[in-house]
Amino acid sequence: SDSLEDAKTEFPLEDWHEYTYVVIDYDKFESLDISNRFSYLSGILSSALDEICTIDHLDKTTIEVLKAKLQDDLKEFLTNSSAEQIADELRTFPRNEKILLNRK
Repeated sequence: SDSLEDAKTEFPLEDWHEYTYVVIDYDKFESLDISNRFSYLSGILSSALDEICTIDHLDKTTIEVLKAKLQDDLKEFLTNSSAEQIADELRTFPRNEKILLNRK
């Protein structure tokens, strides 16, 4: 969707769960270098995990541990990978693929 409001009006696939919405600014994403693209996406994923935590009333310390692990894994990947390997990972999914983070 072009906006968060538009995304929230999409017909849900199921009516027994809530969706977590995040905003990806593709212009910003495209302007970033390869390494910073992963950092940008991990920040978005972290905010989605926070939202899921709020929706489900989860213990935030567990989510913080997961987010720290994500950051550690990302740092290791970016440190140990060539620019070509990093770019290949970013091309794994089509640009307009919809990512849904939902709870079950």
